[in-house]
Amino acid sequence: MYITNDNTSSAHALHASIEAASMQCLWILNLNKLLPQIPHLVDRVRQLPVSPKRIMYYDMTFDEPVCEEITYTHTHSMDLAIKTTARLGFMLRDLQKELCARFVDELLNGDTSLKTVGNPSIVNRSKLGAFIGEGNARFINYSMTGRIYLIVNELIEESKRSILILGTNEVNDTLRRQAL
Repeated sequence: MYITNDNTSSAHALHASIEAASMQCLWILNLNKLLPQIPHLVDRVRQLPVSPKRIMYYDMTFDEPVCEEITYTHTHSMDLAIKTTARLGFMLRDLQKELCARFVDELLNGDTSLKTVGNPSIVNRSKLGAFIGEGNARFINYSMTGRIYLIVNELIEESKRSILILGTNEVNDTLRRQAL
């Protein structure tokens, strides 16, 4: 996905929705202990500002709530769009993060359990489910808010931070030693 005019309000809304959905998904991955246990990464993800959704339940009188529930699993509009297109076999990519997108595409190509439309392991059309994309549910893991994409993106960002902390001379020396 490439937004050509970042100055429009719709582009701002798309970026904000993707950012909020990514932060929420990372936060939930950390909560479920599915992120790599890199101390700096875990600390940073714990501090992400994730907005809760408050649900209040009333009885027939509607005077005061019977109970209240706070959840963090509400969907953002772009997260819903990303997951819908992933089920249909289309992938939205952030072309500002081309290295991550290409790396995840290589992982996607190597996943033998994915069932794309026309896959020979799908016996007949009825196996695809009520809509054509039901056979592609695993694509969600590789989408912009999916588990694999987010972990790869965070590992790349963590590597960039580590390189910047080391400094240019130390990185060159380390790379030279590893090359020999």
